[in-house]
Amino acid sequence: MTEVLAARVSGSLDLGEALPAVSPPYAWKFASLVLKDLPERASFPQAPLALEVVAQAARVEATTGVPEDYAALVGEYGVGKLAGVLRLLAPGAPEGFDLNAEEAMVSERLRARRAAGERVVPSPIAPEPGGLRLWGVFDGGETCWWLPVSGEPAEWPVVVVDVDGLGWQRLPYSATGFLGRWLDGRLDLPVLSLSAVPRPRLLFPPGAEPAASATPAGEAPRDALAQLATIIGDPRTAGHTYDWPRIERSLGLRLPSDYKRLFEAYGAIGINGITIGHPEDLQQQHEEQAEYLDWEDDEAMAVHPAPGGLLWCANIEGRETIWWDTRDPDSDRWTMVWDVEFDRHNFPCTLTELMIADLTSRLASSLTALDPSDDGPMMWF
Repeated sequence: MTEVLAARVSGSLDLGEALPAVSPPYAWKFASLVLKDLPERASFPQAPLALEVVAQAARVEATTGVPEDYAALVGEYGVGKLAGVLRLLAPGAPEGFDLNAEEAMVSERLRARRAAGERVVPSPIAPEPGGLRLWGVFDGGETCWWLPVSGEPAEWPVVVVDVDGLGWQRLPYSATGFLGRWLDGRLDLPVLSLSAVPRPRLLFPPGAEPAASATPAGEAPRDALAQLATIIGDPRTAGHTYDWPRIERSLGLRLPSDYKRLFEAYGAIGINGITIGHPEDLQQQHEEQAEYLDWEDDEAMAVHPAPGGLLWCANIEGRETIWWDTRDPDSDRWTMVWDVEFDRHNFPCTLTELMIADLTSRLASSLTALDPSDDGPMMWF
């Protein structure tokens, strides 16, 4: 492909009257396109995970209509509680592990809540056409599903839904790909109450009580930046450096540490239509955005450099803006505010946590549009 493009712009390739040679030729240079570190999408591993079954395995009949990697997993080891906390399901399994029965119960509960006007995961749910298909349930109430994006089960990604049935996260892995990473402690998913720590590859069949040895010594502290990375992907380049003392002197404020960590990891970044202010441009952008604020005097909020005033943080595609509320002396406790001239939404956490909440559908008033049918959030770096 790159050779064809190079020949075209150099004037050495003439495809006839419909597409004559470029004139004059351009001195453009092309390098071979190299793709690396691509997430799993359409080709999932077929070999099951290596697990140890505690007590006698609960074998099931051959599982059909599900991705082959998962069918191979339960075919090899049976059903049970993985690491003592995640029920792996299969059709015809004992009570509490029967895929069809558990899916019917959980799906009915979610659809009933949706019919009552409550917010739930924004996706069809089995048995609705193209609906999510259940395959696992955590002790904490979170659920694991497949999203049938095509007629080929090998292409179905995993969707994890939080205990409330509202927050969700689509992962570019098969069931076994997800389980392997989760057991290794490599996935700090914001929709899971369990932190990212290595867990034993033990499967406890129905009726077998998980041993104390299956419980990690302690749950790890949650890292919002690591959680965001499970949604938007890891940084694509090495770390970025900024002269924070100079930038903060110019602003007259100490910036939140989560904002600084985000830029040190990713550099200039846009997340699903949200353009976050670059550190070097923050002062100028703040002054420009502050000029656009138009509110009645009795509804006005203080704006930086007034003490405790709003400090501009980001723009949203729909012309909305996001601000830091700087009234707390500790910048790591600043809250996030948007739609400041009208409904004035407030989010009592950090910028990174606001991005996570929006991208997992847990904001009551969403900033951007995203649902499980999307491959992931739109990104630019």
